[in-house]
Amino acid sequence: ISDARPPSLSEAAKLCNLSSSRFSELFRQAMGVSYGKFAIRVRMSNAAKDLLSGRFSLEEIALKWGFFDSAHFCHAFKKFYRISPSQFVSRKKSD
Repeated sequence: ISDARPPSLSEAAKLCNLSSSRFSELFRQAMGVSYGKFAIRVRMSNAAKDLLSGRFSLEEIALKWGFFDSAHFCHAFKKFYRISPSQFVSRKKSD
């Protein structure tokens, strides 16, 4: 289900019948990264695919991947990729 948002930490923990702290500890041990960092990586990766597809507006992508609005999404995207969504798209299309 690559088009689905990862569950929240508490939802993931509940699915595994664990407390959030225990799930978080086990996840970090197994994956070498916090669940929060993993989840944002998944969301950003899928949002980047949506950007490149050209089928969605920034607002649609922001809402689809759990951001408050397009401004919040653009800020998070730039922090994650170190370039704006529009720069990302133009660089990928010129590759």
